[in-house]
Amino acid sequence: MKRTKTPYSSLVDVSRQLRSDASPRLRSRQFHRANADRKNGSEKATMLLRIGAARGDARAMLELGDYYSRGLGSGHNAKAAAAWYRRAAMHGDPDAQFRLGWCYDFGLGLSQNYNKAECWYEKAAAQGNINAQFALARCYGERGQLQAAATFWRMAGNRCSADAQFDLGERFETGDGVQLDIAEAAIWYRRAAERGHRTAQFNLGVLYCTGSGVKPDRTEMVKWWRKAALQGHAQARYNLAVCYATGDGIQKDANKAGRYFRLAVRDSAYVPQLNLTRVFLCGEDENDVHMAHASIPADCRGAAA
Repeated sequence: MKRTKTPYSSLVDVSRQLRSDASPRLRSRQFHRANADRKNGSEKATMLLRIGAARGDARAMLELGDYYSRGLGSGHNAKAAAAWYRRAAMHGDPDAQFRLGWCYDFGLGLSQNYNKAECWYEKAAAQGNINAQFALARCYGERGQLQAAATFWRMAGNRCSADAQFDLGERFETGDGVQLDIAEAAIWYRRAAERGHRTAQFNLGVLYCTGSGVKPDRTEMVKWWRKAALQGHAQARYNLAVCYATGDGIQKDANKAGRYFRLAVRDSAYVPQLNLTRVFLCGEDENDVHMAHASIPADCRGAAA
């Protein structure tokens, strides 16, 4: 499968999307002075980093690669960036190994070579680099080696952000690059939900609503929809309003139902549901409330997150 060439900035930014760089930073005086100069936009940064690199500091080499990839100092230079990543990678720096693999993967400053990309990803992953573990999971998934892909997804997922854990939940729920496994999806949704990810909270509520991957539990369903609703998740607000209106999984409470219906009405994505919602707000009979309840799709998800 041919991989699309990626904007070079994504090479440096990908670490921030998944996990901040927690590797030990270079302790040399030159490195710290270079960081200070770089923040001030000084041309001295390149010179100071080169001094550190000449002394064999792999982190200085990595920073030089990032410096060229971001177009700082003398400007963007993909080949120079890749060359510095290679030097740092040869010194065993896992972040540089990942970046060099990325260069080979997407043909950034180097000829595209998937085998070399995966070779460097493997070196970095063996040292615990999360980005490399995610990259390997993607590579295995693209080749249809779903079991191997799942191994690396799990490996990285145990240490990554709530956003990435939510993404893993979606992958296991839909079978995107891994073997479809709703129970596994529920595990990752729960991990992200417990860290405050509102869409993960909503999706976990959906699984409890439908009994997919977990035992049906209306109390848990309401619990997670409430958490998502309190963070502004529109469909969670609508579903929670219906629960309060009908007593589904929670004690009936017309005031709370009305409050959450009003919040849901603010979202124009719910135009097909607004008439039923407004009927309830106008105080019509209970049959109209049950009509509103019937307007929740069978999968409990609605039209928007």
